[in-house]
Amino acid sequence: LASAMRRHVERTGGKYILNMDLSCNRYISDDGICDHLAPFLGMWPKCQRLKLYKTSVGDGALSALSNWVAAGYAHDLHLSDLGAEVTDAAVLKILVDVQRRGRYPYRCSDGTRSALWLRLEHNGIQNTAKLLHDARFQGVSLMVVPLDGQPRPGSRSPEV
Repeated sequence: LASAMRRHVERTGGKYILNMDLSCNRYISDDGICDHLAPFLGMWPKCQRLKLYKTSVGDGALSALSNWVAAGYAHDLHLSDLGAEVTDAAVLKILVDVQRRGRYPYRCSDGTRSALWLRLEHNGIQNTAKLLHDARFQGVSLMVVPLDGQPRPGSRSPEV
């Protein structure tokens, strides 16, 4: 894969954008993300969409990907229904890393700005209210969107 990417980048004059869907593969683990995907994204970071839902990853993958996500390349990161433990602490770390680096909202090709879309549903995160409070306390700006993506009548998604 590395040699194919090198050839592609050479042919395109260094211009490329990746969208990677590794979802629904229970053989993908934290070790695989740490040993293979994170170094790959270190070499070719321009991946706008990364889907890892329904894999066997958890905190280790979040930690390994945190620096890449915080660098501002990701537009959409889908980490739902993960097979390994996802703790409040790991999610808070990635949120704080993103906030501190200040690369979001990113600039779209039409000049508008957009936030990172980070999906984390169905991961058994124990205390989401505390997680949101702690993130807000550390200066993280985020919005929680209901699972159906639609605001409820008479209410709005909490912006924290």
